[in-house]
Amino acid sequence: MQHAEADRTQLEHACAELLKSEETYLEILECIVGIFQKPLRAWAEEEASQNAAKTGGVTVAEVDALFGSATTLRDIHVELAEKLRLGAGDPASLAATMATWAAGPLRLYAAHVSCFAVSLEVLNKLLEKRARFRAAVRVLELQPAARNQRLQALLVNTVQRLPRYSLTLREILKNVPQEEGGAFSAGEASELLTAARGDAATLIAAGMSTSTMLHLALSKIHGVTSRVDSSVGDTEARHSAVRVCREVLKRDDLIAPSRALLKEGALTFLRRKSASSDKNIAAKRELFLFSDLLVLHA
Repeated sequence: MQHAEADRTQLEHACAELLKSEETYLEILECIVGIFQKPLRAWAEEEASQNAAKTGGVTVAEVDALFGSATTLRDIHVELAEKLRLGAGDPASLAATMATWAAGPLRLYAAHVSCFAVSLEVLNKLLEKRARFRAAVRVLELQPAARNQRLQALLVNTVQRLPRYSLTLREILKNVPQEEGGAFSAGEASELLTAARGDAATLIAAGMSTSTMLHLALSKIHGVTSRVDSSVGDTEARHSAVRVCREVLKRDDLIAPSRALLKEGALTFLRRKSASSDKNIAAKRELFLFSDLLVLHA
């Protein structure tokens, strides 16, 4: 009895966490769109007749490339958050909502993820080469609504959200009690999910169990998160390369969009003090292995 009560408590906590984290993520999307994207795009439109490369500003095309589908993501998560609020406290309703969402709006993330590395490269290039753009972004980052977060960090949230869904849904699944539910094969469950056309009530009315709906959602999300892991990993390696070249090596000329940092560490060289001496002198060097370059730094 105590074990069942503990499982129920953990289930309630996991369901509450799903809604809470969704509302937090929606705030981040609202910040990206409202605090950064809209003002920067309006500025770009005002100076459309000027050469942004010379004035240090930004073009409309560059702003669009930088933020990608942020507005669309914000809109679909406004709807998702509302549905999760309506089903708060009901694991079956939350599972059905996530399953139908994963079968529909989630597909918009595929394009976003595939373009994410390019978007961050655009941002890094603009911050590096456009002084007025860099100053404008910093002013926006200092707005209270931005909570002093860097734009890069805010944008990374848009690809980190999906793996976080998986963690929370697995926690819910782990604590869902054994259910009767309808007996659906994987194929039948998938077909019913497609036929539901985003209507979570259809899955519940058909007698689909909470665990089955959670497995459907996790399967759909996994199809996109595999690309997220690769994209984020590549992006972080490129960011590390820029950091090392600029802050450690003090060599901005070594910065390249495709250059990634694979490994860094220390090497110790031993050499004889003199030809007639048996004593060795140790000299330490920092080693940085990039995707196309090996650097030893004193």
